[in-house]
Amino acid sequence: MITLGSSRARAALALLVTLCVGGCGAGEDLVATAAGGLQVTTELSGSGDDPDGVIVVVDGDTRHSLLPDSTLRLPGLGIGRHTLGVEELAAGCTLSGPNPRDVIVVPDSVVAVVLDVSCASTVPTGTLVAAVLTRGVDSGTGGYSAVLDASAARALESNDTIAFTELSADSHVVRLSGVANHCSVAGANPWTFRVEPPDTATITWEITCWSPPIGRIAFSRTEPEGGSARSVYMINADGTGLTRLTGPDGNVDQEASWSPDGTEIAFTNDTGSFDRPTRLRILRVATRALVQLPIGSFSPSRIQWSPDGTQLSFDDFDDDVRAHIYLVNANGSSSPKRLAVVGEESGAAWSPDGSRLAFIGQAGPTSPERVYVTSRSGTNTRPVTPADLVLGFLGGDVDWSPDGSRLVFSAAHPFGEDFGNDIYVIGTDGTGLVNLTLSPPFSANLRPRWSPDGRLIAYTCSDVDRDGTRGDICTIPAEGGPRTNLTKRLAFYFDFLWSPDGSKLLFAGPGESEFGGDDLFVMNGDGSGMVRLTNSSGHEELGSWTR
Repeated sequence: MITLGSSRARAALALLVTLCVGGCGAGEDLVATAAGGLQVTTELSGSGDDPDGVIVVVDGDTRHSLLPDSTLRLPGLGIGRHTLGVEELAAGCTLSGPNPRDVIVVPDSVVAVVLDVSCASTVPTGTLVAAVLTRGVDSGTGGYSAVLDASAARALESNDTIAFTELSADSHVVRLSGVANHCSVAGANPWTFRVEPPDTATITWEITCWSPPIGRIAFSRTEPEGGSARSVYMINADGTGLTRLTGPDGNVDQEASWSPDGTEIAFTNDTGSFDRPTRLRILRVATRALVQLPIGSFSPSRIQWSPDGTQLSFDDFDDDVRAHIYLVNANGSSSPKRLAVVGEESGAAWSPDGSRLAFIGQAGPTSPERVYVTSRSGTNTRPVTPADLVLGFLGGDVDWSPDGSRLVFSAAHPFGEDFGNDIYVIGTDGTGLVNLTLSPPFSANLRPRWSPDGRLIAYTCSDVDRDGTRGDICTIPAEGGPRTNLTKRLAFYFDFLWSPDGSKLLFAGPGESEFGGDDLFVMNGDGSGMVRLTNSSGHEELGSWTR
């Protein structure tokens, strides 16, 4: 807005215009015979502010500061057209109209110019700096992505840093994705944080990756509809390729066991009918063909393949509820045959070369349970453990060393404690008995499993009175030494097994809730790199792991 001065000034300007009409050439500058003046003020609008004011530039040359609520007076300007520019507007402020703009100064008058400045409110903002640090084997995913609140994903490489700017003082959530199953993340993910502008929040996700597990895992799972029905599933050891192999048909399919060549899965099938016994079936994985073995009225449990894949062993009870072990040909060419006659026998374990079997036997009702070894034909059956070593309390598991020279098993404490077990090893000839765990009273050490390389023995350990361990997975050197707790989640891990190459352990454990269904987890042999393979609402039971 430009305001001209007195009536005298207007008369003088009119006279100049009249003279120009009569004799001024087009485009000629107006020559002043008397000086004029210029007065500049600002008029602020909007919710914001410009506390430092602006710089007023006259004719692109002379600069003057103009603070808010003040007036800039420029007397003695030449008569005629001048340019008036504005610089250094505050962030969020805009000037109405052209910049620079033209003003005309007239003689003996002060031209008033009002600068209309609108300022939006500016709220301080903060910043999040997110970093990724990857160690170990390359994740193989081609990078990660981070998402802040509902914004678009931002890509990060294996070792990278990105910044999220202009964050308000509200609560924010940032999440890293793209982490492979065989990698673990140290650092909250997702992470909820609040940044106080203009501060900067930081987070570093330290990711450690291991060689991904190889092979396939067979297991059974309760159906999502609930009840006791189970189906057999298969999943790749890296967590991909989950496939249902049987059901759902309301039956209980469980104890899934891979054949040594990895082409078939044996499992028990229970229809729940009193007049139909539990069946023993073999699934040919490539074709999904089912073969039912002719086992008559037997109800098999604890099934195991022979190392050459030609036979299966299983437990069953006679009419007097005494346990016995039977062998049946995997091609269905014969009826089941009782393995060895001791009295009661259970829990057969095949020797690595398949020539012998170890089992828990009891000669009579008052006789102690002992570890026995027998030939595949059931001959030359003999006890291995001493008669005064009690196997009764939650025992019943025996396993072979990879070279077939020793056995590992669980038995009662040597000092007469009925409640509690230790892990023992013994030669197959009954010599060299060693108590590996030497645990205090009321400790339970169960289900020993020899590692494929022969160095370690994994087992379920429980020392509630000593250190609060309650059914976790431990390992101990096969030659003796201190134990290592691989898990510490106050849960019972009775179901676990080694990977075929001995580098990993697979176990079933509580998922999101300790009291919910079990999921499958895999970890390195030293307890590191634990990852979840499945996440279902059902309960999952381990079967076996094949290459």
